[in-house]
Amino acid sequence: MTVLYASRELKQAQPTRELDERQLYDYILDWKKSWNSDEKKRALASTIRNLVLLGWMRVRISESLSEAA
Repeated sequence: MTVLYASRELKQAQPTRELDERQLYDYILDWKKSWNSDEKKRALASTIRNLVLLGWMRVRISESLSEAA
């Protein structure tokens, strides 16, 4: 839920700007300070990528989000 909620929040704040995975990832880590562990970061990156690939979110794939691979 957190990832989908954050995606909606960012898109509402800037509806004309295309969102990419890295922006969403950074936004969530900034919001959820307690998620600052390697395990949580990998899980977050993987969740974002999976939701994009499943078509649940429309964000641009980010090459700089290597944790999602």
